[in-house]
Amino acid sequence: MGLEKIIKKLKHYLSESDGKDKAICAHVDELIEKLKKKEKKLQHKIEQEENSDALKKLKLELKVVQLQLKKGDKKRKEIRKNH
Repeated sequence: MGLEKIIKKLKHYLSESDGKDKAICAHVDELIEKLKKKEKKLQHKIEQEENSDALKKLKLELKVVQLQLKKGDKKRKEIRKNH
């Protein structure tokens, strides 16, 4: 699953706050796991990359993933706190 698709799904679940909190939390957990896998892959690619332009792009993508992970963790804690 591409990064854009994962982020889009995470944003969708983060914006919802109706009675489906447990289902949303499960989906957020799933997306967080996918983002963690993506983060590990990017870190590995960064270690292997020698081209400076490609390295900058990978680092930027890694920062986006890390920010989305923070948002997802915050939302997950918020949902769990309310239940």
